[in-house]
Amino acid sequence: MVFAEVTYKEVNSGEGRSYEIYRIWTAEDECGNTTVHKQTIVVNDNVGPTFVEDLPADVAVSCDAIPVVPVLTATDNCGLC
Repeated sequence: MVFAEVTYKEVNSGEGRSYEIYRIWTAEDECGNTTVHKQTIVVNDNVGPTFVEDLPADVAVSCDAIPVVPVLTATDNCGLC
């Protein structure tokens, strides 16, 4: 048995909340014959970001006791948008 050479390529299509990833493998033998396999992955980002810190609660204060504005950070499960 003789092994054929296999090459791989990945292409992204689209952007934003929904996009596709195409993975393409091509096998070629010594005679130049080829066969191709393509995998399509559809990505849907339908989960919003999440705040990391505890969120500030609503409060009632006098005008000289207004709390300092806290710095909030958030993470997201998808970062390709």
